Amino acid sequence: MIPATAEVLIDIRQVPGHDRPRILESLEAHVGPELWGRCQVDEVLYGRPLEQPQDHPVVACMSEAPGQADPDAVPLPVMMPFATDAKHTDRLGIPTFGFSPLRLDPEEAFLERFHGDDERVSVAAMRWGLPVLDAVVRAYCGGAGGQVRPGGEVAGAGGSVP
Repeated sequence: MIPATAEVLIDIRQVPGHDRPRILESLEAHVGPELWGRCQVDEVLYGRPLEQPQDHPVVACMSEAPGQADPDAVPLPVMMPFATDAKHTDRLGIPTFGFSPLRLDPEEAFLERFHGDDERVSVAAMRWGLPVLDAVVRAYCGGAGGQVRPGGEVAGAGGSVP
């Protein structure tokens, strides 16, 4: 038996540089022109892609702080396929950056747990990351300190994370 209709829900996270027509063209190419002609496409929710300025001063702070805590640290930009409040703050002209300074065990399934039922981060990852985050906030805001010493102490912060 062949059903008369079928329904498919596709969650597409649009990346910068791609627009709606280009995405629909890509879908059509994958489905094939014969079947595509019989398809109805209903957009349920749309959030435009955001791209933040990489020359923003906070990016330099975020890039430098991990290396102050660990000379072997390599900050990596990552495009995360999750919802974000940045869609709202961007409309107000507020650049918004995600920053999760965590030193993860290579075996830790961080992205698989992200916003899932079993979401968690190790205490060790947080102990390393909290002073790094503190240093970024202090450096960007021009406050005292703003540098992370090896071992997790923030210069000028009066202590370290226990």
